[in-house]
Amino acid sequence: MEKRFIITALLITLLSVVFSMSGDGGNVPVVKNESENVDNQVADNTNNDKNVPVVNTGTVKDQFGIDTGMTKDELEKFKEDYYSYADKNRITDGIFTDQAYFLKINLLEYSKLAKEYNIFLSSPMDMCSLYDFIIRSELIVKGQYVDFTVDNDKNSKFSVTYQFKIDNIIANETEYATIPEIIKIKEFNLGTSDFDKLAAHSNNIIKKGDQYILFLSRFDFYDFKRAFDEGKTKKFVKDDCFTSYTFTDLWSSTRKVENNRIKIDLEKSVFDKDNWISIDELENISKKLSEINDKPSFYKRSYK
Repeated sequence: MEKRFIITALLITLLSVVFSMSGDGGNVPVVKNESENVDNQVADNTNNDKNVPVVNTGTVKDQFGIDTGMTKDELEKFKEDYYSYADKNRITDGIFTDQAYFLKINLLEYSKLAKEYNIFLSSPMDMCSLYDFIIRSELIVKGQYVDFTVDNDKNSKFSVTYQFKIDNIIANETEYATIPEIIKIKEFNLGTSDFDKLAAHSNNIIKKGDQYILFLSRFDFYDFKRAFDEGKTKKFVKDDCFTSYTFTDLWSSTRKVENNRIKIDLEKSVFDKDNWISIDELENISKKLSEINDKPSFYKRSYK
């Protein structure tokens, strides 16, 4: 009898707690349906990338924020194999291999690139063909210079910063899905400390209002920074060189647009009809080279 009384009392107490909670919606205990929550989250992610759950797979990203799909050790081995392949096949060495790796050039297709397009990855910039510039570029644009600033620090490697207005994107091999209308172009200082001359030259380019084709990359920013960090130069690379949509042009690659054409070889006569290529032809060749190089598959290849 006593035991039954205790049990009854406990039941009354428990029911009173439940009823008191149900009287206030904010206190009603909620049981989450985990599978339903995941489904909703996945559906939401299709329209909003920032809600995608971050899964730590142990893989590392490259300097552009692209997931390599490899662990740090696997990436180091991949790079080692890449350099060994370049050396063994006498494709390139030194800084040229650094550039080829940075730009994710497919060495497995090098013989085709060399034979069909006269591409030579060990060419210094002043000896590059137009096709060399295409394969070494991350971004090729047509447009005009609209503004500039000059950094008067004599130790600043990239002392002139241009604002460049893009009229047409010829090729985009960057990690950016879209490119803004105005981008920054950094020009490196060849050693002059006459900043008035730099300003006068830059101002002249702005005033002309000519259209240009620019072959752009960011390799020089990384390369010169490494040289400074290793104590090989006193010229330093400022942090603003590594901000979004900031590039430098490949030296001697810039082409002035004339009648919707550009010169293939700057050293040849303007009267040489075979030395001109239309902007449409340039765009078509850039697409073909992009397909051969297949940069998105760079980390999926083996160079063993």
